[in-house]
Amino acid sequence: MKYTPLRAFANGRPAVVLFFVLSGFVLAASFEKQTISYHGYLTRRFCRIYLPFVIAIAFAAALFVLSPGGPIEGLTEWFNSSSWTAAPSPDVVAGHLAMTGRDAHIQLNNVMWSLIHELRISVLFPLIVLLAIWNRRVTIVALASLWLVGEAAGCFTQEGSILASILDTAGYILFFAIGAICFYHRQTLAATAGKLPLWTTAIAALVLMAIPAGAPASELFYGLASVALIGAAIGHEKAQSFFTSSPLLWLGTISYSLYLFHLSIILFALRHWYGAVDSRLLVAGIIAASLLAAQLAYWLVEKPSDQLGRVLSRRQKPA
Repeated sequence: MKYTPLRAFANGRPAVVLFFVLSGFVLAASFEKQTISYHGYLTRRFCRIYLPFVIAIAFAAALFVLSPGGPIEGLTEWFNSSSWTAAPSPDVVAGHLAMTGRDAHIQLNNVMWSLIHELRISVLFPLIVLLAIWNRRVTIVALASLWLVGEAAGCFTQEGSILASILDTAGYILFFAIGAICFYHRQTLAATAGKLPLWTTAIAALVLMAIPAGAPASELFYGLASVALIGAAIGHEKAQSFFTSSPLLWLGTISYSLYLFHLSIILFALRHWYGAVDSRLLVAGIIAASLLAAQLAYWLVEKPSDQLGRVLSRRQKPA
């Protein structure tokens, strides 16, 4: 896993970059479906993203309180040092809900670091779309330069600070723009990818995504791999059949809720039963519980929040 392209399946950062590129792709697609005011757009994004996030933070805080504290011998530094390190006091919870991006304000559910960038960039996304439509080459060069400036400035910024988080947001704008450009040029992308063997494209993308996180320009290679994967997905009928299969469509439907709630379940289960229950059974139970929680959260939280956003946005006059 560590020294072959299979590393891509255990390398978290490439998956996040792919997530950002896909976000740009599907957000651009949503603009073609209907005309909406900017205020209405923000209302929908707020309800769609932020309201379920609030419930997820409350869920994480509740499970934290119900779990034994302290580090667990045998588990990784990531587990013991980056999650559930401070009790969910009002100040800690408020910092999470404010999405400051500080390390202390993501430890209740630390996957939220990527959601912070998603919500910030959503505010700017209509402008990103206009730039992508105006001149894709100039847009990519300008935003790649912004990414480079952010990377350079980050070397002189305290890690885990609000400023470091803002600089990261500035850099990640590039990948949302790439996703939007892929959407507006999807026919060309699909035709180009369709001329290449599917497995060749997939293996090349995996090789790029296996580059260790933190290596020079690694995120740019992850962005290139994301474009290749999207092209393969829309340019090959076999890929389309695979991605539109019922199990994957179901996972796609509950994916946001799964993202929001799975880590809290992992932390809760390991704090209670690590070492006391066979690891294989524990992992199987965590996966099953996470999928069940995601389905329930989709029904009870995510879908109603999305519907609320749609209702409120319809009251705004299109601009």
